[in-house]
Amino acid sequence: MSEKEWKGDFPAKIGNKGTRLQARRVRPVYNLFAGKVGGMSAAELDKFVTAIYRAYVFRIEIQSDIQALGIFERTNARGADLEVSDLLKNYLFSVIEDPDEIEYAWEQITKNASGLLLKMLKYFYVSKKGHVVKSELYKKLRGYAKETSPRAFTDQLLAFSHYFRLVQSQDFDALKGYFTSLGCERIAGHDDRTKPIYSAIEALREFGITQHIPLTFAALDCFLKNKGQEESSGNAIKSLVRLFTALERYHFINNAIVERVGNEVEKLYADTCEEFSQSTDFGETSKKLVTELLKKKATESEFVANFPKKVNYQSSASLVAYVFDRINNAEAPIGAGIQLYDPDERVFRRTHSIEHWLPRKPRSGESYDQKTGESVDEVGNLLVIPQKTNGLLDNHSPAVKREMLEGELNTHIKHLKHVEDFLATYGPVAGHWNTEEIAKRSQELAVLSYKKIWALP
Repeated sequence: MSEKEWKGDFPAKIGNKGTRLQARRVRPVYNLFAGKVGGMSAAELDKFVTAIYRAYVFRIEIQSDIQALGIFERTNARGADLEVSDLLKNYLFSVIEDPDEIEYAWEQITKNASGLLLKMLKYFYVSKKGHVVKSELYKKLRGYAKETSPRAFTDQLLAFSHYFRLVQSQDFDALKGYFTSLGCERIAGHDDRTKPIYSAIEALREFGITQHIPLTFAALDCFLKNKGQEESSGNAIKSLVRLFTALERYHFINNAIVERVGNEVEKLYADTCEEFSQSTDFGETSKKLVTELLKKKATESEFVANFPKKVNYQSSASLVAYVFDRINNAEAPIGAGIQLYDPDERVFRRTHSIEHWLPRKPRSGESYDQKTGESVDEVGNLLVIPQKTNGLLDNHSPAVKREMLEGELNTHIKHLKHVEDFLATYGPVAGHWNTEEIAKRSQELAVLSYKKIWALP
């Protein structure tokens, strides 16, 4: 390309050397610049060429890789946020003697970040030291590395990255394995302890909430530091489960339903991370946080007004399944409920289905007015039932469905308490099921949800 005779082609070979890989990388760059230059006016082209002629290239002679890393850090210290990870990596390479060791650790850290390395680095710092703004992140991370020692810092970051990846996965066994790796067999070996924690993490992921990650990691650190994994730690384990449950319920109310801004608890969570790092009483620190969340919880009137807007078939079938899962299992022993919700909709639809009590499409010869037709997707008209049962109910009228569920299909719903409760309460009005009844049930579900199902523990 540097030869005057170059014709703009990209040959597959130059002499005996293949150039396909190089051409695949260079051609789109060349085409981009050629297109931009080709579209310039004479004046723009003159300005562009003048700028190139006035540019300078500096060569800096160095004696070692460490010196090179130092120069890189100084020249990029005011770079964009996306360079924080590069700066941190190069700092660690410059101060840790074994480059192979840090290279392997950094590969794992990057892999565990799943494309969210900057966010993960921020969350890591918050979990250890509290609030930080992005513009200060690199400086604060480097300061913490010096404070703890670069090697210990790398080990801590690697450990955090494993947790960061875990809470974004959908693997119950991985969570049990994680607690086992922490020496928490008294959690890992008991479903009534692991399942509520897993369910809370699963729900927070459904709501799109990640602010809890540094907080819950700091809480686990505090739990371990205060010997929460030992035989005498029953109360600490209860506090840990209660904390995860409280976070799920708070964010369901304030974010999934009321749509409060996510950063309303950012400072509280960051401050609590600092408290966990210094606390000698895990249970008391957890209890204090839940008390603060209660103060920030949206009001009942806000929740009830927003509930049918957010929980309906059109806005989110996944959220509908989650809501009925929690309602159905509210009185079941911890860890012993029937799973109706799965974050993977493909898995959910293989086993269960969302039933419209008033069918979306009435049978031939049956009809209802436009107002009633517009209400069929509201939560008050919905149930979650086995996929097979849904197919058998088809698009019969509510009155016929009631007869089927109380008769030939009754065994299908024996362990679905929310369906049994629905039939007991609303079965008598199945013959004239309409918009008013749907709205009434939506309201009652909202009140039940706020006062009982998602009440903070």
